[in-house]
Amino acid sequence: MLPLRTLGNTGIRTSALALGGRQLANSSLTQAEVASLVDQAIDHGMDVIDTSPTFAGAQEWVAKALQRGQRVKVCAKLGHGVAGAMDWTADSVTIGIHQALQRTGAEALDIAYLHGCSAETLEKNGVVEALGEAVEAGKVKAAGYAGEGDGLVWAVRSKAFGVVQASVSCCDPAAGRDLLRRAVARGIGVVAKRSMANAPWLEELAPADAAATEYQRRWEAMGLQVEMPPEELALRWTVYHPAVHVALTGTSSVAHLQANVQAVAMGPLPRHVVALVDGAHRRHEQDWLGQM
Repeated sequence: MLPLRTLGNTGIRTSALALGGRQLANSSLTQAEVASLVDQAIDHGMDVIDTSPTFAGAQEWVAKALQRGQRVKVCAKLGHGVAGAMDWTADSVTIGIHQALQRTGAEALDIAYLHGCSAETLEKNGVVEALGEAVEAGKVKAAGYAGEGDGLVWAVRSKAFGVVQASVSCCDPAAGRDLLRRAVARGIGVVAKRSMANAPWLEELAPADAAATEYQRRWEAMGLQVEMPPEELALRWTVYHPAVHVALTGTSSVAHLQANVQAVAMGPLPRHVVALVDGAHRRHEQDWLGQM
């Protein structure tokens, strides 16, 4: 079984490995394939499915799981892509929460994230206040922020969020070195996105994904020589990072999902492997900005 962890001071206890919802909207998958992927994830103890209005159908798959009595946490990203509201307004947050509750059939969202906005937006647009009101009303259990840069710094320093989500991987270590450790010390739950750095060891990359291209450059620069599959190294590095409670993984393959679970079950990386990765970071990390 996967390790269970509590997200900071939120009281939300969840699996250390979670399923990213983007692949549930993958148009190349049949409905039966998506259903099998969701069922396998839940059967292996993955009780978080990350959703967004831009991940078409992901929230509906959460609804089906809840209807079957499967225990999953209901998480949603907010602030943009909401019909009937301008992006990054209080209305976009309020309507987004309402729509997520309708689509999932849940009484409350376990985590609702303001997704990808700047510190300036957090300070001025009323989105933080709208999310706080939803928490007070019992529609959201934990307020979250997902993003990088000045927005992430603002979110960690503020007292507005119980959870933050940021890129943390062996190819994207900067936030986890300092900022997210402070978040953990302050009782904030940390969810790692891009936890496997878009698999930069693969030759074929998504053509429009600049982050994946940058991760491949970093992976090559590190030049790690380790006697284990790269996907195992990458996932174990993130899941057992001291500043990470939960790691998101996206996959469209049941076989890959099962391999990820098996890798996590092996526990933390050996110390000498961690030392190799740390050494590579010391040589190269200075110009490695976090990738959205």
